[in-house]
Amino acid sequence: MKIADSMKDTTREIMASYNQRVKAVGDIVDDTHSTLKGFTRDRRKMSTEQAKALAEFTSELSSTITALLKKISQDHANMSKEQKAELVKFVKGVQTSVGEMIKDFTAERAEMSEILKKDLVKYVKGMVASVGNMIGEYRTDMNKAHAAWSSMAASLAHARKKGIVPSIETGGDVSSVEEAVEKKRKKKEKEEEGAE
Repeated sequence: MKIADSMKDTTREIMASYNQRVKAVGDIVDDTHSTLKGFTRDRRKMSTEQAKALAEFTSELSSTITALLKKISQDHANMSKEQKAELVKFVKGVQTSVGEMIKDFTAERAEMSEILKKDLVKYVKGMVASVGNMIGEYRTDMNKAHAAWSSMAASLAHARKKGIVPSIETGGDVSSVEEAVEKKRKKKEKEEEGAE
């Protein structure tokens, strides 16, 4: 009977161990269900938190971008005003500089005009004096020539009446007309060189 007792004991142990295993599996199933519920609860909580954080981030990003765009627009407007002011200042500076240059040029031109006018008056006076001297010399020469001609004409007329041909005294070297003209031209050139 030993075998029957042993089988009974084994059967009891198997039954006791089965109940323990069922209870342990039940505990594991309960723990698993509890863990899964915890995961679900944590996942929903995390989803809610992430949605809230994303909404806050999006709102903050939108505010930041709006503020940044507004600042850029203001900076651009300020920069535009500054550039406009600088451009106006530059244009006024250029106008002033050009005005001063024109004023200086006009003054220098007037000064140069006055100097040129004085030089021209001096040159014209010199020319008038030179021409006057030349005319005076020609007049003197013409008067001498007229006197010599008149004297010669009178001598010839007187000699014709008497019927003799007189000799004419010239008062210097006798030269041809061409030589006299050349001599006169050289004398005039020499005087002009000396005047300069």
